[in-house]
Amino acid sequence: MRIGVAGMGLIGGSLAKAAKRAGIEVLVWNRTAATAERAVAEGAADGLLDGESMQECSVVYVALPPRAAVEWIDSHAPRYAPGTIVTDCCGVKRTVCEALRKYEARCPWTFVGGHPMAGRETGGYGNSLSGLFDGASMIFTPYPSAGRRQLDALESLSRSLGFARTVFTTPEEHDRMIALTSQLAHAVSGAYARDPLAPAHAGFSAGSFADMTRVASVDPVLWTELFMDNRDNLSAAIAGLAERLSEYRDALDRGDREELETLLEKSRKAKEKL
Repeated sequence: MRIGVAGMGLIGGSLAKAAKRAGIEVLVWNRTAATAERAVAEGAADGLLDGESMQECSVVYVALPPRAAVEWIDSHAPRYAPGTIVTDCCGVKRTVCEALRKYEARCPWTFVGGHPMAGRETGGYGNSLSGLFDGASMIFTPYPSAGRRQLDALESLSRSLGFARTVFTTPEEHDRMIALTSQLAHAVSGAYARDPLAPAHAGFSAGSFADMTRVASVDPVLWTELFMDNRDNLSAAIAGLAERLSEYRDALDRGDREELETLLEKSRKAKEKL
């Protein structure tokens, strides 16, 4: 089996390394060619992905930011061989899937929206890992016309790359859930890290501070794009969190010990259910 990976940052580099670990032949492309060449030189890939070699790939992963991913898929649309499955790795799905819907059932290759639920605090090919996806979930948002053969192939390949779970859903449900499970966490972490007392944390902080600030370090350009592409869902998630936080603030302002204990007990039980 041969796959292609376009974009050799953290996710793309990790996909290539995971594929090599699984004995899958992998060809890579990167906007900065030196990074793709480095991957080949280090044995993380078998060769470079171009218009000709792409004809021999059964699956092509596009690990680029949303707009760049759409542009790359568009520009290479005439080069995919019949039967090729093209999938992206973007953290939002509605904008990507809508932009590429023009290819649904109108060409000999298939696009399936994708999102690997894994990452690290620091990006770039240098931080990529062959085991980044071990035990993680892989989300796919296929068009209704997608065939079972293509979806089964993606699920099988995901297992080979280390993913423990494959989730098939709609772009709308993906974006609604990801606003809570990923984007809200990054927004809260960033806001928390900007507290005026945070720079003086040394000697006063332990695991809780580290946990809360872990995902505050983000690529501002990429995450602005992700936030804006999902702004309706993220805004609603922030509003919900603000409302729940205000319950604690109001109890404190009233000196209401009983209410505060009730809120903390509700939180404890909610965590146990998770």
